[in-house]
Amino acid sequence: MLLSIFLKGIYAQKIRYTVSRTSSTARAVSISNPGQVSVDAGIVLGDFIFLNEKALIDSIRSMKVPQGLEADYRKAWYFMLSRTWSARKPLAGREHFNDLNVFINSAGFGFCGAKSDALAGIWSLMGYPSRVVDIGGHVVPEIYVGQRWEVWDPTYHACYVDSSGRICSVEELSARPWLVDHPVRLSYIPYYYWNRMMAFSRNTAELYSSSENNQVVRDFQAVDPKGNTAEILLPASCSMVFPVYSGLPLYSVYRGVTTKLTDYAELAVFVPAGVSTRLSIPLLFHAATSAGSTLKLGNLTVELTKSKSEYVSSGYSLFQTIEIAGNSEGCTLFFLLNPRLFDDMAKRNQKVWETEEPLQIRWVNPHFSNRVNVIYLDDLKGGLKFRKFVKEMGRVLLR
Repeated sequence: MLLSIFLKGIYAQKIRYTVSRTSSTARAVSISNPGQVSVDAGIVLGDFIFLNEKALIDSIRSMKVPQGLEADYRKAWYFMLSRTWSARKPLAGREHFNDLNVFINSAGFGFCGAKSDALAGIWSLMGYPSRVVDIGGHVVPEIYVGQRWEVWDPTYHACYVDSSGRICSVEELSARPWLVDHPVRLSYIPYYYWNRMMAFSRNTAELYSSSENNQVVRDFQAVDPKGNTAEILLPASCSMVFPVYSGLPLYSVYRGVTTKLTDYAELAVFVPAGVSTRLSIPLLFHAATSAGSTLKLGNLTVELTKSKSEYVSSGYSLFQTIEIAGNSEGCTLFFLLNPRLFDDMAKRNQKVWETEEPLQIRWVNPHFSNRVNVIYLDDLKGGLKFRKFVKEMGRVLLR
């Protein structure tokens, strides 16, 4: 039966889905709170995103990885390959790159500087000194392990070894740049279009060889991961569904050039008509839609009406609290999600949660226009068939 998050009011909600008859075909999760008080939805969300630093580190350490990557710091590199994606222009707001969990949970993409900061931050939480090095046209992280520095590049999906099998540092590659464009093959390093073009190219070898441009830009000291988790309260009568795609504008900005993005994922929270409440969601706020609501976003007040029913953020900020008032027509709020965190939905969709009453959880299928569909640069590593690639790219372009 066709369902809609938005059941009342003149304004037609965009996110529509059907309840999956069998969870094995489900693409998203719906959480509803028909009760009279707020209920913690973190028990469900925490299976998909990381609610604190300790949860992130524990998840990485428990990962199954290819042979040769069993050390926890190597697992961290593999995590960055499998749970972050395109090396692309960052979002318009930059402050979220300073929060590791927000970057992993909400964005998951960015240029080499953002990815290197993220991996170095993970290493520091694991107890390793680390640093980020600018090699004059590219940025890489280094970790201090075994009394020496090693480069593990999360953007180009690469590391480089010498003839003895040791992972090289920036300094060593500067002295022997041929190890870059004539690499020693390792079983756990993917060799496909993206990193052959970037990681093992003559251009990258030249970047390492120009030692005068190689400078440490940030140091990360070993620290203990924080384990305190704030509740994610779903207010009474409200519901959420994730991951979905709203189609609302999302922009990246680089060197003054603004680019509209069409591939991303979101968590949608619906507040029905007549309900005034507060939300605290640890994800970057993207947008809101309503035919009659007032939102308070930090110091900003936004009025949504029938004639102006959409508000799209220009800075993609993390708000401690969002207030919804004067909600005569119902309101839907959208928060950005890293789509790579949902790659293995087929393995998770048999999950059954034991939750606090009256929380209701269902596996659902968003309609075609609301399904998350992202093309990754490294899709080619698995030998993605050309016809399938064209089909998937066509779906993105049709948006």
